[in-house]
Amino acid sequence: MGVVTRFELPTEYISQFREEIVGSAIHRELWIPAGELDTFNQQIIGKIEVIAAYYGDQFEGERI
Repeated sequence: MGVVTRFELPTEYISQFREEIVGSAIHRELWIPAGELDTFNQQIIGKIEVIAAYYGDQFEGERI
């Protein structure tokens, strides 16, 4: 199962991380070092929204 989320972060905080192209030019992501995860989570503003979920053929369990 894969889940797509959306959330807000302060621009001044997130601008320190580099953007990477993964797969093709339309797939871009910020790489956050694992050691930064606690600080990253503290920077989240408001709620985290689930905007899409993808399930494989073999998925068993509750769907969101």
